[in-house]
Amino acid sequence: MAERSPFKHLDQVFVADQRNTHISIVNQKTGEHRPCELEDLHKRIAKVVLNDEVPIEVRDHFNLAKNLCLYGWFVYDFGVEAKLRSFIAVEVALRTKFEHLRGKKPKQSGLRQLLKWAINSGLVTDGGFGHLYFEDERELWESLPEQHRPMLIKDREGIEYSKEKLLDAISGLRNSFAHGTSTLMEPISIVSSLHICADVINQLFKSCDTNRA
Repeated sequence: MAERSPFKHLDQVFVADQRNTHISIVNQKTGEHRPCELEDLHKRIAKVVLNDEVPIEVRDHFNLAKNLCLYGWFVYDFGVEAKLRSFIAVEVALRTKFEHLRGKKPKQSGLRQLLKWAINSGLVTDGGFGHLYFEDERELWESLPEQHRPMLIKDREGIEYSKEKLLDAISGLRNSFAHGTSTLMEPISIVSSLHICADVINQLFKSCDTNRA
């Protein structure tokens, strides 16, 4: 059986991983398809931005996740590593916030426990996620192609997403990836996860401008 991601020869370092060449970009207005390019991946990752108030240690972890996602163009397997690193950035952000508010280290410092604490404390709410749509935005939500509609949530301060879906998704995937996984994910598909993790971090360290984009 061939190796999934063999060590690259020097002359192949900046050659796109062949698995990325099969990804298509769809023009939602015209329906036209074209091959995905490195510029497309970079442009999408560049839109994932942390607030200026986010501590440098957290930013360093998150920037590593973004760079891993970008270099996934050349090494496809970096996609999963980027997602794992984004979860680590969230965990560092949660621990940092807890220590700032409580003045001590948390007794239970695992990602799930810390995220549950942040949700129950009202630091992380459904209204702080840019990828969600809410009942008062139903008209805009229904205008999207059905296959591209994100989740529709009842209200902005509820726990339908944060407590019932986000908590299990992030902690479960983080543990799975950290203990070794054969899962593969397209680097460009990881960008949505980067956005979700950025939304968690930005809610913990809110900027002066918290308006929804």
